[in-house]
Amino acid sequence: MVNYRQLKRLGKMKMPDKDPNLWTLIFGGLSPETKAMIMASAIACLRIVYDRKESKWQRIGLESLLCGALSYGISSGLAWFDLPPGVSVFCGAAVGFLGGFP
Repeated sequence: MVNYRQLKRLGKMKMPDKDPNLWTLIFGGLSPETKAMIMASAIACLRIVYDRKESKWQRIGLESLLCGALSYGISSGLAWFDLPPGVSVFCGAAVGFLGGFP
C-alpha cells in the first residue's frame, strides 16, 4: 500500500490547477434579488426531494421555479421598506423553505 509521503517523494502528488476564486467570480456579479431567487429555488427543490412526497421531476422543477419567482418579487419589493440588500437572500431562503410545504 502506498501512502501520501511515498507519492509526494515520487512527485506524483501535485496541486490541481484550479482557481479557488471561481465561485466568487460567478456569484459576485449577481444582484441580491438573483441570489435570493437561486437560494429559494435550491432550498425548495431540496425540501421537496427530502420529503419524498412528490415523485414527478416536472412538478418538483415547477414548484422550485415558482418559489424562486415569488422570492424575486418579494426581494425586489424590499427597497420600499428601506431594508439593506442582504435581507433579500434571507427572504429568499425563507420563501424556499416555506414553499416546499404542501
